[in-house]
This record gives sequence, C-alpha cells and structure tokens, in this order.
Amino acid sequence: MSGVPRSAFNPHLASLDCPACGRAHDLSAPRSVCESCGRPLVARYDLGLLRGVLSRTDLPRAGTDLWRYRAVLPFAPEFPVTRLGEGGTPLLPLPRLAAEIGVAELWLKEESGNPTQSFKARGLALAVNGAVAFGKRAIALPSAGNAGSAAAAYASAAGLRCRITVPDDTPEAFLIEQRALGAEVKTVPGTISDAGRELASWAPAPEWWNVATFKEPFRLEGKKTLGYEIAEQCGWRLPEIILYPTGGGTAATVASGLRVPAPFADTLILEAMRGSGGTAVAVSEEELLDGMSALAMSEGCFACPEGGATIAALRQLRTSGEVTGKERVVVYNTGSGLKYLEAWQQAAARRRAPSLA
Repeated sequence: MSGVPRSAFNPHLASLDCPACGRAHDLSAPRSVCESCGRPLVARYDLGLLRGVLSRTDLPRAGTDLWRYRAVLPFAPEFPVTRLGEGGTPLLPLPRLAAEIGVAELWLKEESGNPTQSFKARGLALAVNGAVAFGKRAIALPSAGNAGSAAAAYASAAGLRCRITVPDDTPEAFLIEQRALGAEVKTVPGTISDAGRELASWAPAPEWWNVATFKEPFRLEGKKTLGYEIAEQCGWRLPEIILYPTGGGTAATVASGLRVPAPFADTLILEAMRGSGGTAVAVSEEELLDGMSALAMSEGCFACPEGGATIAALRQLRTSGEVTGKERVVVYNTGSGLKYLEAWQQAAARRRAPSLA
C-alpha cells in the first residue's frame, strides 16, 4: 500500500526509532525493522506533552485491562482496537515460599489469566492491532507455543488470516488451540530458528505481516504494560528485584518459551539488563521442575515451566548472596501449566523419587 493514515496512531507517538543506528522512522508506511540496519524498532512518545494532560489519578477511570495505559500505547483514541481482556492480572503474595527461600517479600505476577492463558496476549494484541492499522490482512510468525496461540486468537477476532510455523516437538495442546482458532499451522523439524526460516517461504512478505518478537515494533508496546501494572500495584514504589524468564542460547528444554537459540533482540536485552544493574542466571531442567512444584504445592499456582525457572533463579541468587533477603522480589508466571502436562509429569516424578541425600 502507498501510505498509512496517521490518524490511526496516537498523536503523542513521535517516531519508531532504531537504537542500533539511530535512524528514526515515521508512520507514513508499514514499519517492521530498521530500513538502514535491519535491527528492531522501538516506539518513542512525546512524554513532555503527555505530562501536561495525564496523571496517575486518571487511571482508575480507564478500565482494568492493559488499555488503561492507552495514552502511552501506539493507537489513537478513535482507533477501534481488537481486545479480548488482555492485561490487568493480579500481583499475588507468596508468603510460604518467601519464608522458605529467605526473602522479606515475594510476589507473583500471575499472567495465566490472560486470553489463551499466557502473557503473550499482551504483545500479540498490540501487534495484531498494528497490522490492522498498517492495512495488513494476514499475519504470520514462528512460535514455540503460547505466542502462536495468542496470535491466532487476535487474528481471528480482527478478521485476519494467520500462519504459524512451530518446532515439531511443540506440545500438542498448542497445535490444537491454534488450529481451533482458525490458524494454518505447519510443524518444522528443529528449533524456533528453523521454524522462522520456513516461515519466510511459506508466508512471504508483504502479503503476510511478520509479528515475531521484535520483527515489528508493537509487540514490545504490549509487553511494557507488565511494568506499568507492577508499578501501579506496588503503589508506584518499584520492587528491588524482578525475575523474568528469558530465552537465549538454549537448544533443548521442556520450557519451550525459553528455547531460543538465536534471539533477534539480544543487544537490547543485554543493554536493559546492564543498564538496570541486573544479571542473568542459568537454571537446570531439574531446578525449574522443582520450581514448578514449589509454586503448586506451596502457593496453589499451576505454573508453566518458565514460571518455575524464576523460582529456581531466585534460590540461586539467594544462595550466592546476590539477593540479600531484605528485598521485595517479584517473579513472573508467564502462562498456565495446563499446556505443559509432560513437564508436569516430570515434576511429579521428581517429587515421588526418594531423596539421594
């Protein structure tokens, strides 16, 4: 198409910028990645103007889902967004695990209540609405599971076609869900990287708009609302520690969401981690399975393996002293354990196994 109506977008959205090379892109045409260097684009807002028209006291009148933060989301107030109830998830106390691990306060950002039972609904809601705003009629992405399910749901609700490539060992529950939601699904031998290569020929641009992570600028806009919600739920006093399950460099794991051998936004992730004074922790399969069990048995949360990984990481950081025990800690459960029944069977088997100590 020759152009995109600027009226579809938030008037305070100034540009889509490339942090790698500094090039700014306007909204006159569909934008995926930087046209100069091919790296991810991020949305930039005129926050100075927003400060004069918006305050925290306005939020209680703005609903309960993530669209309460619409002033700092990409779309104009008049743009008819497709929405399925994404966001607005609870921040739950974990008192038993806090006492066991030895931290002052431990909280769980419980994301399994989102549409299609995972936090992927946040990013895909924004990505699919972005595709509509850009005038696209079909979306596509490679997925390890939850992202594909969310994409299929929002594409269906928005009246778009959807194609998904998934690794051939993806749990069957995801494939059933995606096809039930109207998506075309192709299994591919190998990892999500192999699925991404297959997608290029099966769902080529420009007909198919790629909504893979950071291959378009708006999934990140949905994900950032997690930070806004935590800040608001903590009374605008941020926790000292936030543990988030992240994929990168992993080739085999039951936590399919972490199985990302070559993350596209690796430099952005590292910059964010270093800029916040953070760190990265690798956990074993056994440790994340134990984390899943701990969330279920101690706190009543039937978590996904990625959620179990955050508990495993916290244990490591507490043992090493990097977490002193005086901090307020927030961990994420990014999705429901119901789609990972094989992993749960492994976790149950570990609980039943006699101790070797």
